[in-house]
Amino acid sequence: MKRRSIRELKGVGEKTEKLFGRVGVESLEDLLSYYPRTYDIYQGPQSMDKWREKEQQAVHARIEMPVSVKCTRSSTVVTTSVWSGGQKLSLVWFQMPFLRSTLKKGCWYVFRGRVMRKGNGWEMEQPKIYSPEEYDKLLHNMQPIYGLTKGLTNQAVVRAVRQVLDQQPMLEDCLPGDIRDRYHLMGYAPAVEAIHFPKDQEQYVGARKRLVFDEFLLFILGIRRLRERTETAENSYPMKPVWDTEQIIEGLPYELTDAQKKVWQEVETDLQKGILMSRLIQGDVGSGKTILACHGHDGKEWLSGRADGPHRSAGSTAS
Repeated sequence: MKRRSIRELKGVGEKTEKLFGRVGVESLEDLLSYYPRTYDIYQGPQSMDKWREKEQQAVHARIEMPVSVKCTRSSTVVTTSVWSGGQKLSLVWFQMPFLRSTLKKGCWYVFRGRVMRKGNGWEMEQPKIYSPEEYDKLLHNMQPIYGLTKGLTNQAVVRAVRQVLDQQPMLEDCLPGDIRDRYHLMGYAPAVEAIHFPKDQEQYVGARKRLVFDEFLLFILGIRRLRERTETAENSYPMKPVWDTEQIIEGLPYELTDAQKKVWQEVETDLQKGILMSRLIQGDVGSGKTILACHGHDGKEWLSGRADGPHRSAGSTAS
């Protein structure tokens, strides 16, 4: 299937395309698999005695103090204070003078932002402002946070992903329905949408389960395909048994175990075949893997013998 350029998206020009390229996103398919690195979860407002410094917090409070606006040549600072549970919270915004008319004295709002200790109270810089009704709709929502590069905003990635998801016919499911039912898996299109914009933790877990299943399935199929190719790959330099092998084994200050001898015989047989060997020797530390993989002192002999022609390994072992 032909890959579609990210330039097809509305609002993505040459500059934005280059920014996406820096994070490895060059096509719509790349964008769909550019999963969030974490999520911003909207929790209910908490009393200040439960807050932790430098964390996102929300507070439900009423404006009781006048909103102050201080202007300098380079900036505008808007400040006010609210109280919750008898504790003071200072609110600070930069370059937002319109808030003086937006924030009404006596009205209730939900303020959300990162908090810092300030004297006996708290300070929240550049908090977002919600009506209580608006915030109730966001409760427990998981907003995606993506890996970014300089010049690329999270909002730009969110908008681009949302555009692609609106074109869901391009998302075909490679798993038959009976396989999905057997392993209790979501459909591919719903899983992709849910991994970017999960409604709750349960939906996120279901989406992650499906996408992880796909990754492992493709990995296993890839390994199997590679194995099928190597199982028929010709070995141009089959090994020939030589007496050196027996001399090395007999010269060891200990005797190989029955398991080591059995594995060695299998390796020796494979190295003499006309097809390449693909083998992994697995065992606990100290079980004797290395002696089965060692080669001769002159660098031209394997434990099994010497190859005809230019020296090369006819297979591989792991120690």
